[in-house]
Formats: sequence, structure tokens, C-alpha cells
Amino acid sequence: QAAVGSTVDSNDSGNINGSRFITGLRAGAVASISVFVAGPIDHAPNDKFQLAIYDDAHGAPHHRVAATASGSLVADAWNTLPIDAVLRPQTAYWMMYNSNGSRAEVNNPTFTPVNGNLIDDAVRSHRSPRLHDIADRITAVGDNIPTTVALIVLCALVVRRRRRAAVLLVAGFGAALLIALLLRETVFSPYGLYPSGHALRTTYVAVALAFVVPRRGARVVGALLVAAVALAAVYVGGHHADEVVGGSLLGWAMATAATAFATKPTRAPAPSPVTGAPAPAAATTDRGHEARADETVGV
Repeated sequence: QAAVGSTVDSNDSGNINGSRFITGLRAGAVASISVFVAGPIDHAPNDKFQLAIYDDAHGAPHHRVAATASGSLVADAWNTLPIDAVLRPQTAYWMMYNSNGSRAEVNNPTFTPVNGNLIDDAVRSHRSPRLHDIADRITAVGDNIPTTVALIVLCALVVRRRRRAAVLLVAGFGAALLIALLLRETVFSPYGLYPSGHALRTTYVAVALAFVVPRRGARVVGALLVAAVALAAVYVGGHHADEVVGGSLLGWAMATAATAFATKPTRAPAPSPVTGAPAPAAATTDRGHEARADETVGV
């Protein structure tokens, strides 16, 4: 038997509201769908509602699978409508609710909040529309376009002097995104968004910034940017703390590997088989190797 949600939602009138769910080992055809709506209910004709099922794309509703016709709400009761849908097993979907109520306090369903970990709860403890709007804007800094543009700009600054470094930074960024995608689509699908792409991209750019601009100020700016995007992503509910930590670690590891290969010194040339001296066309920065070469010549 379905349980009634412990909390009444608010401001659902005129807004599409949804909950993500994952089917079990056995799914199949769905004949009806229900929602428990608490009172008060708006007066007719503003007492109408509709339900739908959407598929999931990276933690958000994507394509509509099926929808019901509209029905009239009954207060403090399960409101059920027929629906024709076939769901796949172990797949994420969204159940969506829509009502034409005229005020924020009417036509609101109940729900049971899902508790996150202690870090999630702490970050989200103080809720306000203004903070949510600010966090949304900060999170957008870690989107695909801003981070890709930032990395291209950093590579453009070094491409003339260090073309190898620029190529490695771009290649490492692409490899990091590919690894994150493979993890989401195989190991963690459909149960989460691990690792966080926002944290990965922001961390990678922060490490690249510290590499291109080797100053303390650049490192501080990068660290603050990573912290701000990570906290904002958790605050708006886009990610859990563990997803953000995983994304940051993957971004740091890939960026560190790319910069390490970019700064790897060129191997010294082998001594000439005739004279024992290094080939004149190449230079080396390995002072110990140069000393050994001189000793060989002396013998």
C-alpha cells in the first residue's frame, strides 16, 4: 500500500512538479497513476490536474513517455487517473504533476523528503529564493561552455611558447569528460550523477590556471572558484556532496597528469659512438648527465 507523503508541497499551482524514481528488476505496463493531494483544493474550474511520466536524462526529465487526461481533484485523498505506458526495468523515470490552481496554497500534493548526507543537509539548511538564485548563477560557471572557453583562452596564452602543453591540456580535458561520461553511463547509471561534471570541469580549469599563471594569486582564485561551484551545485540540489568530491578528484587527477607531462624535460641525446660526446644539435638540462658525458670524453 502506498504511503502518504509526510510533507505538503507549496506553490505547485501553474507549475509542473516532478519526482524521480527508478523501476525495479521487473517493470512493464502501467495502467494508472496516483497522487495524494492535500487540502485546500481550488474552486472549479481551477481544480483540474494532470499526470505524466517522463524518461530521465542525466538527472532531469527528458522526453514524455505517456500522459493522462485531466481530472478533478479531491482534497486529502489519492487522485488516480488511467495511463498507458510501458516502463523498462532498472531505469530512471519522472512522475510529473500539473494543476491549474490559481493560488500558491491550493492543489498541493504531499511528498516525503529524501535525506542526504550530513554535508548535503548542512549546505541546504538555510533556504531562500535569493540564495537559490545566486547559487544557480554560480553553478552555471561550471557548465560546459564557460569552462571550455576558459580552457581555450588559457591554452591560447601558452600555445606559441609551449605548444605541447596546450595540446596536452586540451587532450586531458577531453579524456576527463569521457571518463566521467563512461562512469555515469555504466557503473552508476541510473542511480546518480557521479562524478559531478560541474566540479570536474571547474577543478580542471583551476589547475590549468595555476599552471599557465604560476602565481599564488592564481591558485587562490582557482581554489575559491572550485569551492564556490561545488557548494552551489549541492545547494541547488543538482548534486550530492560525494558526486562533487568525485568530480573534483577526477578533474584534479587528469589536469595534474596533463601538466606533469607538459613540464617533463626532454631526454638528453645519446653520446656519439665515435667521440663519446653528445650530439651537437640537441641540448639537455640534466647537469648530472652532462658531467658524466665529460668524464667519458676525458677517458
